[in-house]
Amino acid sequence: RILDEKMNDYNRNMRQFHIARDERNERIAQGDAWNPGNSGSFLEKTRKVYYLIEVNMTLQEHIDNARNNNMELASIHSKEELDHILAVSKGQWSYIGAKRKHGVYNSSGNSSEWMWIDGSIWGSWESTRPPWGPEEPNNGYGHGLTEDAVVMNWGNMLGLWVDISPTVPHYAIYQVNYD
Repeated sequence: RILDEKMNDYNRNMRQFHIARDERNERIAQGDAWNPGNSGSFLEKTRKVYYLIEVNMTLQEHIDNARNNNMELASIHSKEELDHILAVSKGQWSYIGAKRKHGVYNSSGNSSEWMWIDGSIWGSWESTRPPWGPEEPNNGYGHGLTEDAVVMNWGNMLGLWVDISPTVPHYAIYQVNYD
């Protein structure tokens, strides 16, 4: 029975993956990969504008898309930034610009394991620990995939982070310096 439930979950996830992939490919084919559909949201504290990119892409596709448009995935260093980006995300599951350091799997959630893609300092969070969801990060996806990327708003955990495979297509939050 447990095996049947796991297979049902896996099959449901694969169906969702294929639907998301087909939707993404259609939007990319229509030239829509860089249409954020909004004018962005400026945060004075960071002097950055944040955009929700409502196209399901893998982490690497988002990184490449952001760079092609002189942007990067969002890094988050404070509660104020988190709250602002949460509003931008509209509660959607969205990649942020964090990734696991190559080959490090200690589920600590700290700078020995994680880094910001934009090169900013992971340990600059204003509290002792970034807002990971319960029992996260856990590298717990299974099926041979490692969870080397970070998505916010997973399930009903608005604003909280979970580690996830970077090959799973999701929306993303991009940032660009305003100055």
